[in-house]
Amino acid sequence: MKRKILASFLTVLILSVCAGVFVAQAQQRQRNADLMEAGFMLFPDLREDFELYFGTFLEDKKNFLVAYNDLLKGYSQFDWGRMRAVEAFFIFADSHDKLFVVDRRGEEHAGEIEEFLEDEVKVRTDWMHVDALREDLDMINQREGSFIISLFRAIEKDLEPSNMKLIFLNLGWNAYALTAVDIGLYQVLTGKFGQYFYGVEQIRK
Repeated sequence: MKRKILASFLTVLILSVCAGVFVAQAQQRQRNADLMEAGFMLFPDLREDFELYFGTFLEDKKNFLVAYNDLLKGYSQFDWGRMRAVEAFFIFADSHDKLFVVDRRGEEHAGEIEEFLEDEVKVRTDWMHVDALREDLDMINQREGSFIISLFRAIEKDLEPSNMKLIFLNLGWNAYALTAVDIGLYQVLTGKFGQYFYGVEQIRK
């Protein structure tokens, strides 16, 4: 009798573990599919390149490391063998100047975020709110962590006439990876793909 109870218990335990693994794998596949779809939205002009790159990463990491070896050399901070899908996503975006990375303490050079937005995103604005903020603070204060958040909020105000907002890729780093998108795309990315993307409103001082 005891053996039957033990066998039944072990069977239930094994089935539960297998079910848990299956669910986890299904969730991971969905997260990967979400990133692929988000990439299509963010990089429409690079859709084929991104699909090949990210698809290779998801399906054949060994071949991915060979095929993109030259690219990856510029990102030696990553553990290539254990690279997360969101990190592979970041590398593609960063290498094509689709994202700008700034330390949480602030910019290395004043104005570099605005320069990126003008050059790469083609933002056109007078930066009135940003300029006013910078004039109120000296360069030492501009390297304090709270300033960068105030800067993001000022940038958002200057983006309003263009119906654009800043959006950030959630990498879990001590840095911000950002770009600007139109409000419609912003709502989709932070809504449907909120695990990976967030806005200025979610940043706390």
